[in-house]
Amino acid sequence: MTIHRAAIAAATIALLGFVAGCDKGSGSGSAGSTTPAAQPAAATPTAAAATTAAAAKKGDPEPTIAPGARKPFEALVFRNTGEVNKTGWPKYDVYNQSDKKVKYASIYGFAYDKAGKLVTRTDTPLSWNENSGLGPGKKADWAIEIDSWGKAQVGAGAAKFELCYDSVKFDDDKIINDNSRCTPKRPVGGVK
Repeated sequence: MTIHRAAIAAATIALLGFVAGCDKGSGSGSAGSTTPAAQPAAATPTAAAATTAAAAKKGDPEPTIAPGARKPFEALVFRNTGEVNKTGWPKYDVYNQSDKKVKYASIYGFAYDKAGKLVTRTDTPLSWNENSGLGPGKKADWAIEIDSWGKAQVGAGAAKFELCYDSVKFDDDKIINDNSRCTPKRPVGGVK
């Protein structure tokens, strides 16, 4: 007996339609039921949460990058793209303004309220790697997403977002660390 692909496809689509129509949460035993299961009431956004979302979505203009000799922690420039990830952090483009290729950085996210008080800081840094090295004057091909794993959601009231890196590796493969840069007490704009 020969089974035609079209018959298999039609049977598969019918089965998927049947399964999709099942109401797994109602417990009624009716496989064809389309009555939605009771859902909890949606949370009403507060003014602080709305402020946070608006601030995160406020993208920065494209920076002018002039590569040259820089101190290690002046090599990278971050630009808020105006996109936000699932935990409320803005996504960032990263640029190399040094005269060396940058291969790695350990990046923390900071969120502050309008008064400059820290609202949220990521406890675990993002390990950003550009294996072949981000060349001088170049922008990385992919955006940085802070806390894409969901452990440090942005707190309500955040109005300003900043990134800070305390480890960097250039094309000489030597890691440079400065643990005083991205501490939990870091003020807006960083330590001067």
